[in-house]
Amino acid sequence: MKPPASVPRSLDYGNATLAVRLYPRGHLIAGRLPGGGSMATINPNGSIWAKFGWWRANDDARLTISGHRLDAAAPPLTADVPNVYGIGFQPTGLTFSTTGCWRVTGTFKKARLSFTVLVTKSPLGP
Repeated sequence: MKPPASVPRSLDYGNATLAVRLYPRGHLIAGRLPGGGSMATINPNGSIWAKFGWWRANDDARLTISGHRLDAAAPPLTADVPNVYGIGFQPTGLTFSTTGCWRVTGTFKKARLSFTVLVTKSPLGP
């Protein structure tokens, strides 16, 4: 689902009210990548933290994010959603309790946007 033209192109999935930047091919890899850099951080407790950029339309109402693992039992994800930018861009930090297949849902006023992401750890380590 492509967001409207008014949404920055880097936020590649959404609707007229809410959009998010997804990781390539729905795969979030935590730890070191073969070419250098990283997508996400492996925390000391084994959980995985990643930045997700969101966009909200025309209002500074609070964005809430929830998520659960689809392929096994696990504690739900936790979301840090600082309310610092008003309307438009909204940075967030999501912590996945384990690797696996996760369903993430953002809610903004009456709008909802969900996506699925596969969370794995790099064989190259943290």
